[in-house]
Amino acid sequence: MLEEITSNRELEKYAKTFQSGEYLFFEGDESQDLYVLISGHLEILKGTQKIGEIPEPGTVFGELSLLLGTKRTASIRAETEVKVLCLPRDQLATFFIKFPSLWRKISTYLAQRLDETSLA
Repeated sequence: MLEEITSNRELEKYAKTFQSGEYLFFEGDESQDLYVLISGHLEILKGTQKIGEIPEPGTVFGELSLLLGTKRTASIRAETEVKVLCLPRDQLATFFIKFPSLWRKISTYLAQRLDETSLA
């Protein structure tokens, strides 16, 4: 999935870069965008407490508030310079029609994550 994202010029309009220390979003935000990490390293925070990391390029995040239509459950902060693909909720249908192979990969990834958390 990551190779398809980084090699496709049409996806550049969805790419965003954040510097170390910048927040992508805050716990409690209304934002419901879906993100894919392209490069860099992210921290997951509840309040001021670091509860996890997102170090792997290709990782999808922000899906919980997107799928449930709820506020963000945690904050995400760039630990290093970070590049992400940011897919706004209101553009997802158009995006996935235009890039159906990415939709399949993202939906498979989300299903795998759900399966992993169901077993815990």
